[in-house]
Amino acid sequence: MATGGPLFERSLVELGVPLPAHDQAGKQIANHYAAQIVSGELSPRDGAGRISSEVFLSEETEGEFSRLLIFTGLTSECDDFADGTVTDDLDRKRYYVRLLSECEQQILVEAAKLLSER
Repeated sequence: MATGGPLFERSLVELGVPLPAHDQAGKQIANHYAAQIVSGELSPRDGAGRISSEVFLSEETEGEFSRLLIFTGLTSECDDFADGTVTDDLDRKRYYVRLLSECEQQILVEAAKLLSER
């Protein structure tokens, strides 16, 4: 909402739609993507990346949002492992494909945990 946020917020106010508090909006976004990860609608890697970027997580994240930092870390790991699959060395490729698969499985586990905490 960096560029369109103020206009969007004014529009909601004009329509009488209540704005959720920042923490509540963040939870709703994270739960939305977690549900899409669990259902298979989004790949674990893409879903975790969306949680990480759209909830504006950073190293300074505190409080309830700190629970979501696992998605930032796992997204980073998946990206690193995916980079490792681009090789002609078949043993190395198999190794990184396995690591990427394990990382995506962990994202799926974390998404299911997040949904169970609602």
